[in-house]
Amino acid sequence: MTAGTDIGTDAERYDSFFSTPKGKKIAEEEARLVLDWLLTGEGVRKNKKMRFLSVGCGTGYIEKLVTEKAENASLGVYSRLKITCVEPDPAMAEKARSRGLTVVEASAESLPFPEEYFDGVFYITSLEFVENPEGALRETKRVLKTGGRLAVLILNTDSRHFKQQMGKEGYISRHIKTANWHVLKDRICGAFTCTKTGWAVCGEHVNVNKYVNIKTAESDASDAEEKECCIVYVFAEKEG
Repeated sequence: MTAGTDIGTDAERYDSFFSTPKGKKIAEEEARLVLDWLLTGEGVRKNKKMRFLSVGCGTGYIEKLVTEKAENASLGVYSRLKITCVEPDPAMAEKARSRGLTVVEASAESLPFPEEYFDGVFYITSLEFVENPEGALRETKRVLKTGGRLAVLILNTDSRHFKQQMGKEGYISRHIKTANWHVLKDRICGAFTCTKTGWAVCGEHVNVNKYVNIKTAESDASDAEEKECCIVYVFAEKEG
């Protein structure tokens, strides 16, 4: 990130995207994916209090949606979920705090938390913007409890939406570090036990959220379908 007024501009542009119809659809689907993952974990079933970490929360727009949806999803569940956010950009972190979120200014490669501290960690289209994704995943594994869950939502770099964004002078084209979701998925699955991957936020004629068990199949979606979906998601766990 650049310094000075450009940081503020990045925060404003980041937030303004979610005021568009496409941005709203993406945010809603991403929040739902993360929440589905959170609310089906072992800790929820056992009625435990749980800590979750969002790495690279930006302005916290989607994290706020996650907390609101959790509050409405099930009586008593929200009170047992504590979500902490990490964001290195000061302007974005401040905006996230203004939404009532707990935000720590830190990098994904150096998380200021003890080992085995969180029940779950999630990245919402942020890992691709990290300078050193391998280092970030090492830190994620360190702070995640054994048996804990990891959810990573990645921009589908094969999609038409992504290619359009890369053709513009905007946040994505200026800041993305790994413009290949296949590489990131391989790194995630090399560090954790991956359970599911798939596509989300798709065109009207495409099946949304096609779940694929990656232990048995890489994909049952066609190339055409993949190009119509904005997001790739990877669900994983930390084994003992």
